[in-house]
Amino acid sequence: MKSLIIYFFLQGVVYLLEMGMFLLLTMSVKFDVALANVSSKAFAAAMSFLGHRYVTFKGADKNQILAQVMKYILAVITNSMLGTTLLLVFEYYFSAHISILKFCSDVLIMILSFYVTKKIIFKV
Repeated sequence: MKSLIIYFFLQGVVYLLEMGMFLLLTMSVKFDVALANVSSKAFAAAMSFLGHRYVTFKGADKNQILAQVMKYILAVITNSMLGTTLLLVFEYYFSAHISILKFCSDVLIMILSFYVTKKIIFKV
């Protein structure tokens, strides 16, 4: 239970950074929604990996960093594709502001991501 609380707290902090970058890219720089989403997620993924490896799941096997990085990259790519697809589906079907749609798609992906990160990547 403690790791779940830490995970969601850390993800919340990283998510604020991700959302800020996404909004900056879409509103100021006028990036395409999908490109801005993938870019902001890549930045957030690096921050998230470091935080989860050294804070959330600090009991994870320290000798497996390369394997963990590879699994994490694969998970991030998968989550990014799923999240972006879900965001575009939400954008197609709902008329809410893009930041609300992104938040909803990201929450669903974050729940899935916790279990993948805990059980497959860090194996705790």
